[in-house]
Amino acid sequence: MSRRLGFSLIELIVVLGIVAVLIGLLLPAIQSVREAAARSQSANNLRQIALAVHHYAEAHGGQHPTAPAREDALLGFMFVILPYIEHGDYYRNVRDEVIPFGSAHVIKPYVSPADPSIAFQDAKGTASYAGNAKIFVRPSPFREYGDGGSNTILFAEHYAFDCGGAQFNWFWGRSPKVVYDPISGRTSASRRASFADVGDVIPVTSGNPPVSVGSVPGLTFQVRPTLADCNPTIPQTPHPGGMLVALGDGSVRTLAPGMSAVAFWGAVTPDGGETPGSDW
Repeated sequence: MSRRLGFSLIELIVVLGIVAVLIGLLLPAIQSVREAAARSQSANNLRQIALAVHHYAEAHGGQHPTAPAREDALLGFMFVILPYIEHGDYYRNVRDEVIPFGSAHVIKPYVSPADPSIAFQDAKGTASYAGNAKIFVRPSPFREYGDGGSNTILFAEHYAFDCGGAQFNWFWGRSPKVVYDPISGRTSASRRASFADVGDVIPVTSGNPPVSVGSVPGLTFQVRPTLADCNPTIPQTPHPGGMLVALGDGSVRTLAPGMSAVAFWGAVTPDGGETPGSDW
C-alpha cells in the first residue's frame, strides 16, 4: 500500500505563516533600500545644480545667475544654467524662439524621485528644489558672501506641486509675491522658483554678535509633511532623516530634523556674519 505524499492543512497554514513573517521582515528592508537610493539620487541632483551655478559663474565674470525684475521674464536663474546640466539644446531652442518659452519639458536633475507631490502628476516644467532667494535676487559674485560658501544654503528640497496652492516651476525667473497666513494656512502663491522670497518666511538678522531667526517664529523647514500641511514659504523634505541642501561651495549635506531656527536661518543669509552653531 503506497503512502500519500503532500501537505496537511495544518502544515500548509504553518508554511504560509512563515512566508508572511518573512515578507513582513523583508518589506521594511526593501523600503529602506528604496529610500536610500532616492536620497542618493536627490543628493546627486542637488550637486549637479550647485555645480551648474558655479560653471555659469565661471563663464560670466564670477557672477551667479539672478532672478530678473519681471516674473515672466525669460532668463530665470534655474533656466540659464540648463546648458551646464546637459540641457543646452533645449535652452538654445527656447532662447532663439524655436519653441515657446515655458513649453513642457522635464529636467531630470530638477525632479526628486522621493517628491510625493509628483507621484501622480506630470513633472514637466516643475522642480523639486528651490533656490535661496537671498542669493539669487542679486548679482553678487560668490566671493562676496562673507559667511563663506560652506555655511550658505544655495538650494534646498521643496515639494513641486500642491504645496499650499503653489507650484515650483524652474522656468520662472522670479516668483510672484506670496502672502502666507500661518493661522489659516492659506497662501496666494502660484508659480515659484525660490524660498526666502518676498512675502515668505525670511531671515531677520540683529544683535552683536549677529543672530538670524525667521520672520515667523518657530518655522525652519518641514520633514515629510503631507500635501495638506505643506507650507510653500519654507522648504520641505520627503526624507525622514532630514533635508538635503546644496551649499555655496558645491557640496551637499543633510540638515537634521529639529535643527534650531538660529542655525537654519543663519545658513540662509549669505553675509549675516553669524557664527555657525553646534547643530549646523
